[in-house]
Amino acid sequence: MSLARRERSRENIRREILDAAREIFVTEDYKAVSLRRIAEKVDYSPSAIYFYFKDKEEILLQLIQEGYELLAQAVFHANSANDPVEFLRQGGRAYLAFARQYPHYYKIMFQIACEAPSPDGEQVGKEVFDLLVQKIEEAVGFNGRQLEIDVRATAAAIWACLHGLATLKITGMKLIEPYEATEARLIAGMFEGLLP
Repeated sequence: MSLARRERSRENIRREILDAAREIFVTEDYKAVSLRRIAEKVDYSPSAIYFYFKDKEEILLQLIQEGYELLAQAVFHANSANDPVEFLRQGGRAYLAFARQYPHYYKIMFQIACEAPSPDGEQVGKEVFDLLVQKIEEAVGFNGRQLEIDVRATAAAIWACLHGLATLKITGMKLIEPYEATEARLIAGMFEGLLP
């Protein structure tokens, strides 16, 4: 077998392990999940899993990083706006769409990650938060706008609103029906304060 083929095979097995772990982590109690359980799911021996990951925390961190990468891609690909307020609106919609499209990643990033805190995982989330702060700073000063706000507190409030609605949606909460109208009102209302 060629080196390139072996590398592809290795990457495919690694992906299979990550996909299985992603499903198990959100459908079973994360703290009770063992590498043995993940090995059973992919039909490998537990010792084979150690060839790819040193422990389940490493698997979790990899999934958190993948989730944040997907979220960042969603926000940037959905966005063509020059106006930072419109960028924030489009980004908010993309954030909510990400949560609907990838509920397993979303739960891992924002629920399970809290059960197994990792400085590396927190750093990945901080980068996304810092982007939000940057865009709010740009919005505050865009086209001569003069607003005096606590930018970091505003960013935290915006993320909390988006996170709350996303969580309600992916957990099946019926109180927010019709969801589309709730989402539209939230996106419209959150950024009104950043307009002149």
